[in-house]
Amino acid sequence: MEEFGYPYLYHDIFAQALTDKKCDDTMKQLEYFKEEYVMKTIRVCVGSSCHVNGSYKVVQALNQIIDQRGLKNDVELVGSFCMGKCTEGVAVECDNIIYAVSAENVEEIFEKIWGKTN
Repeated sequence: MEEFGYPYLYHDIFAQALTDKKCDDTMKQLEYFKEEYVMKTIRVCVGSSCHVNGSYKVVQALNQIIDQRGLKNDVELVGSFCMGKCTEGVAVECDNIIYAVSAENVEEIFEKIWGKTN
């Protein structure tokens, strides 16, 4: 079930955020909620070219990083199909930015993604 475009669980958290008195303005509270409580979604291309370029290893590495840092409740890792960056490596998208990722640079890219919000 979804309400206001957020999963039901987040609806309850949002209601709590509105009563936290962390700010007076509802729009500021909404921004606080989005920054503090909404999961970051990372999409990994699993199309044929990215598969050949190592998307399975990238997914394994991202899962390991997420597990090691205890971020299972903060990061959602999902598969995706072609993002149009087939010649650049495994395409990984977050916040409308597409990164060219390999098993060798996955931790560096994760730092770029995670560092933008935390």
